[in-house]
Amino acid sequence: MEKKLNKMKNPTGKKLEKIIFKLFDDASQGVDRYNHNGSLWAIFTNETKWVFEFTKDQTLWYNYRFFNNEMELIGKDCTEEKDLIKNWFESRFLGIKPVEDTIQNGVKHTFGHKIDFHETVEDTIQNGVKHTGGMSFKPYQTVEDTIQN
Repeated sequence: MEKKLNKMKNPTGKKLEKIIFKLFDDASQGVDRYNHNGSLWAIFTNETKWVFEFTKDQTLWYNYRFFNNEMELIGKDCTEEKDLIKNWFESRFLGIKPVEDTIQNGVKHTFGHKIDFHETVEDTIQNGVKHTGGMSFKPYQTVEDTIQN
């Protein structure tokens, strides 16, 4: 009976995920992003505090204290709920593929820019996408090295 009640309260788990993602979004607001030796880093540069590194091999390393401080607010542990961290990262940093999304869902709005970005988008709409690419990643480096370079 207890399992059935829990499912009825939050059948998909999406509400909890939304709350946790909002906590992570708020905590990481203003974080600097670095691409260094192929890794994607999120670092608060002035504090030399790292949030995560995503390596060339697509391994996600994260700062336990950073994420656990947020999850403790709602009585969760980031070791037990590491999939939520992974899902947050993927949805914020890997889940958005603008060109592929545009191909699938169409263009909703275009706007101009000093370098006449508007014409480029209009040209793509008229003539299609010929090629898309991704990011290249290289092995792990230290936070200070990433900030310095």
